[in-house]
Amino acid sequence: MFEKIKREYDNVFRYAQNNLFLVGILGVFGFPIYYFIWKYIYPQQYESLILRLFCSALFIPWLFANKLPSKLIRYFPAYFFFSLFVSIPFFFTYMLFANNFSDIWLMSYLVAIYLAILLIYHWWVIILMFSSCILINLFLYSFVRILPTHFSGFEIKYIPVYIFAIVSGILCHRTELKSQFKIKNMKSFGNGIAHEMRNPLNAINLVTSRIKSLISVSDNNIKKELDQDEIKEISKNLNTILGCTSRASEVIDMILANIKEKSNAEKLEFIQVADLISSSIREYGFDDESHRNHVSVNTNENFIIKVNKTAITYVIFNLLRNSLYYLKNNPNQRIKIYLNNKDENFNQIIFEDNGPGISASHIKYIFDSFYTYGKNEGTGLGLYFCKMTMESIEGSIECKSRVGKFTKFILNFPKISNDEISKNNILFDKNDNNLFPKNVLVVEEGGFLKNLEMFKEEVNGNLNVNVNFMSNLRDIIQELKSNCAYYNLMLIDYENKDIHVENLIKITREFNQKIPILVYNAFEKVIDNLINIGADEVISKNQRSNQYIVRSIAKWSLINKLPENITISLLNQNNEGKKVLLAEDNQVNRLILTTLLKKMGFEVDAVANGKELHDKFFKDNSQHDLLITDINMPLMNGDEVVKKIRKSGQKKSHIPIIVYSGDGEKEKIHKFLRSGINDFFIKGTDIGYLSNLIKFWVS
Repeated sequence: MFEKIKREYDNVFRYAQNNLFLVGILGVFGFPIYYFIWKYIYPQQYESLILRLFCSALFIPWLFANKLPSKLIRYFPAYFFFSLFVSIPFFFTYMLFANNFSDIWLMSYLVAIYLAILLIYHWWVIILMFSSCILINLFLYSFVRILPTHFSGFEIKYIPVYIFAIVSGILCHRTELKSQFKIKNMKSFGNGIAHEMRNPLNAINLVTSRIKSLISVSDNNIKKELDQDEIKEISKNLNTILGCTSRASEVIDMILANIKEKSNAEKLEFIQVADLISSSIREYGFDDESHRNHVSVNTNENFIIKVNKTAITYVIFNLLRNSLYYLKNNPNQRIKIYLNNKDENFNQIIFEDNGPGISASHIKYIFDSFYTYGKNEGTGLGLYFCKMTMESIEGSIECKSRVGKFTKFILNFPKISNDEISKNNILFDKNDNNLFPKNVLVVEEGGFLKNLEMFKEEVNGNLNVNVNFMSNLRDIIQELKSNCAYYNLMLIDYENKDIHVENLIKITREFNQKIPILVYNAFEKVIDNLINIGADEVISKNQRSNQYIVRSIAKWSLINKLPENITISLLNQNNEGKKVLLAEDNQVNRLILTTLLKKMGFEVDAVANGKELHDKFFKDNSQHDLLITDINMPLMNGDEVVKKIRKSGQKKSHIPIIVYSGDGEKEKIHKFLRSGINDFFIKGTDIGYLSNLIKFWVS
């Protein structure tokens, strides 16, 4: 009950804010001006200059309500109600009684009622204020000599007139408010249509450009033939275009439904949140494509929601737009989107940024309609729409913030039961790990990679990875602590002179156990020590550093791409004489993969379990160039065999090993890579990619 009253109190004050300055001007100058009118031009029975000047002074803070210091502004709503109570219902009731219900003051009292309605639209607040003022003045009647000794001017017939004035005034004012709301709503949603159409149109433009690059060899020449990968990518891009046009149509329908104030039956569907966020970011109309690099996404804790996809996409667009708004003043701002499926009551999508933050005095209003904060062009409907959308699916949205530190929006979705998931045959796609730009922190002083053009082309262009170069130890630690969820991995040049690499690794591991740490340009003799203190992979000086570094960034970031500058040469490479040892317990998979690899020119030895793999490698003194192994196999798992091979010290203990797995979760892949496996291939991925992956490691 208390919360409801407090909420209404806040709503009444926020509504009155629009008229504070105007009514403040009327109050400051109106009270003294009308003293002279009723005192000398049309003399009344009673006047008081002191009382009028006091009421006039009460309105002065109204003129500066938006410029008050932060320490005072929190108390202004209470002052507003006090000054309003004294200067309008109390003053006009007092003067009505004092002037014995003269015609002038009967009309003035009606004006006071309408002025109160202008500021306060709640009928019960207005009746309560005026009724209490009548009682207070009746009480004062017995003690103040200047009041009349009787109410000879009062007549019962006045009561229905004033009741009608209050009721009609409030009803008419509510109707006017509703009309204004509709007009503002239409303008806002008109702006919404313009902005939201930019998202699918931008996506269509980008995808169309990509299709053009796939089918054209130059501006005027079209390719005569396309390979299978190009055809698949074109098909995927065409599906994206169809999805964008469909989404655009749905956005228009949704916005028009809001303008018409109709709530059509929503088309609810089961959606994987990882897919939803992927498509939303892909379709979002970034004002500058570089802004995309400020957004990091972690969808490890994927879950399923039952929603109207268009409405929730619009929610994501709104939250993205709000965070990106502050980029122009804060170029170092980062936006993190991540999931939480561990909460007892809800599954959560969390948007977090390190922008200016929202003060406690404003945060409680941000989901109210037409409330804006810190944005000149804001309409105040974006977060209100987010709230309505989440509540329509029995969810909620909440905001947590600290000024100058962070702002966090949390979307709470009802949990979907396993029975409902099974009933609707919903499957998680765990293999698509290339949905979002990745972020890498590179620690180097000499600029070896920073000045390497090939590295920029491969990492930024081919892999779509953002790289942040740093060289100061204190800044590096602060960056990792502040933005640990932003980076996919850390890459360290062992030849840093001012940074003790071992110390950096140890310090990092004290507060972050998960981030992959890769070291390059290392000497063979320090590799074991670096691994022992927390490095995940060490690339030595005698390896093909540039290519290995690029592929290492890709594989630890779960990107299924090879260095582009060597892919073309790999396509033309002859595989004859290259021997592959394959371990796969599924007979059908083993047969198919063996056949495909042989067609590609590889010599293949295939075994059915981990024990056979172990014996084949050690007893036959393996002469193979590469080993491909499944993990979960009978008798002995693949990763167990890998550990024995790496620790054996044999000549072939460093043989390239690719894990062939059906599980593409990041934690699992990282576990495989830490166990000594060189690379991974997820079952179901294009087999041509596996061929190039093998060529990369055996060439």
